[in-house]
Amino acid sequence: MARKQGFRTSDPADCILVNSPDTLHSTHYLADPKIPLGLLYIASYLRSHGVTVRLLDCHTHAYEAGQLVQTIKDTKPYLVGLNITTPNRKAVYEAAGKIKLEAKPPLVIIGGPHASCLPSDVFAEVPYIDGLVMGEGEEVVLQLLQNRGAVASFPGFCAKADMHNGAAKRLAPRIGNLDSLPAPAYDLIDISKYTAVSPELYLASSRGCRYDCVFCCSRALLGKGVIFRSAGSVYSEILQLKEQYGINSFYFYDDNLLIWPELVQFCNRICPPSFQWTAQANINDLEADMIPRLASAGCSRLSFGFESGSTDIQEYIGKVVKPDALQKISKLYEAGISSRAFFIVGFPNETIRDILETAKLMIKLRIAGLADVAIFPARPFPGTRLFTDCLSISGQSEIGDLLEFQYLEDFRNEPEPWIRARLHRYNTIPSFQINRYFDSRQIRKITRNLYDIFHRYTYFAEMSDCEISLYVSSP
Repeated sequence: MARKQGFRTSDPADCILVNSPDTLHSTHYLADPKIPLGLLYIASYLRSHGVTVRLLDCHTHAYEAGQLVQTIKDTKPYLVGLNITTPNRKAVYEAAGKIKLEAKPPLVIIGGPHASCLPSDVFAEVPYIDGLVMGEGEEVVLQLLQNRGAVASFPGFCAKADMHNGAAKRLAPRIGNLDSLPAPAYDLIDISKYTAVSPELYLASSRGCRYDCVFCCSRALLGKGVIFRSAGSVYSEILQLKEQYGINSFYFYDDNLLIWPELVQFCNRICPPSFQWTAQANINDLEADMIPRLASAGCSRLSFGFESGSTDIQEYIGKVVKPDALQKISKLYEAGISSRAFFIVGFPNETIRDILETAKLMIKLRIAGLADVAIFPARPFPGTRLFTDCLSISGQSEIGDLLEFQYLEDFRNEPEPWIRARLHRYNTIPSFQINRYFDSRQIRKITRNLYDIFHRYTYFAEMSDCEISLYVSSP
């Protein structure tokens, strides 16, 4: 059975890690929480070096600001670390400021994509914090705990005093042997809260991505190249998680599982399978002769980032889909492996003709056997080439606007349950118009119409290009 998170606030701790909230002013936790795998890795690594660690999971427990501060006051840690993304940055700024000024731990640090990619924004908003983790956090946090005293920058850690020193903002050296890391500290979270939403526990067979898509900040976080774990290490972790928590479903958190050099060895270990697993990958890296092996090893779903049906937009993104993609989707369907596609709509120069090509590709994929689709508006996150491109379009004075987004509740009026569920789950739009032809709400409407086209593909497959275009852009 899964252990529930729980500790008395009086329990001592050297370090408290905070799975940061989206808001500090709600009595409800997130409806769709994501397992904080990065924090769980840091926690287990610290533990392996004798550090006492606690984790406050604001994604499954509705901590308000006062509760968060009081818990940290009572626990009296030396270091408090918060994770941050661009969407939740304002809640993190508020939480970090209150923790430093009211709970007064010696060190308050922030790590994660937004900290690594736009450190100036973090220090400008929360000048009270002691520094930022840049890149992988395991060894950086351990070094801060071992070298208690004056806070100074080193590779992987940027102290506020050295913010304007370029050398102080270097990424942490990559961890070259991922097998040396202990398994994530799942006992620090309430797994039942996550499995109630999705039955899958997270795994990682690698860190990094060999691609450099325009919308992704992986290179800014980890640099170039991919570092892999061994098949034996991953398999042992699965067995451990199955035994401890009774979980039989796993999700590979990798950017692209199909480039794992030991994927074949991993599949060979689990035939016949005693569990199921899902992953995401680049469709171009899927070899047809690998599909039966994946199916026999318990793979139940693969998700692919198609992003667009337009060759022009694919070239801009840096991910051109090869012509045999449809045949691969068909072979997955025949093998009993479900497939899902991700699409992004609204890149700066994307036209209605480009979006028409996306709609047509969706129809073809659905006919080939694609089971599901998720569609997102293009959003310029710091650390991406898209962010740089949008700054050049809008001007440096608009950097704050580029970070903003809005939650929508338009899904409440959607009569089709399948579409309503997707609009509800993916319900944010950029506040700033990054497309030359459509504003964010128009892109949202286009997204809704694309879902309808995918859902009713047989109806739209009979339409002309002109008719599909008119429907896609209809208000």
